[in-house]
Amino acid sequence: EEVCASLPVIPAKQRRSLVTECGISLKDSAWIVENKARDFFLATTSLCPDVDAALVARWTVGPLAGLLRKIPSVSYEKPPLTPDQFASVLRLLFSRGVITKLTADRVLGTMADGDVSLADAIVDRKRWEQIRDRTEVEAACDAVMHAENESRTLSYYAGRVQRNVDGRIHP
Repeated sequence: EEVCASLPVIPAKQRRSLVTECGISLKDSAWIVENKARDFFLATTSLCPDVDAALVARWTVGPLAGLLRKIPSVSYEKPPLTPDQFASVLRLLFSRGVITKLTADRVLGTMADGDVSLADAIVDRKRWEQIRDRTEVEAACDAVMHAENESRTLSYYAGRVQRNVDGRIHP
């Protein structure tokens, strides 16, 4: 038993355990295991139990992986941010609804650039909190509508509004 306990867990078993214990897709679990992100994923999941593990997995293999690919000599074994930092971003995005996905990407980029703060502090410092006040949203829309002389599509106006408020309005 002692020898068996000291042996590493084979990848197939790791993938299966992520699927059955965490409820994530087989595709995400395969990516997480193959990229040695299992410990990072499990640590993040334990730090934000109010966020569905499937969402943590999607952000681990999606936005965070994309960010890590841009940084030379970085991996999930030595990431530029901690699971606690990553969990703080996911909590603001999914549990509290304080930031948009665009802002979450920006916060991750700030962390990857060396900011060791948690997401709350970065969002407060940079004033990146999502705009929820209906009056503010209407004012942003009115500003775009009055500045434009031509008739355009709705998606054009929505894009202009988002650009003017740095993506802080939930579409």
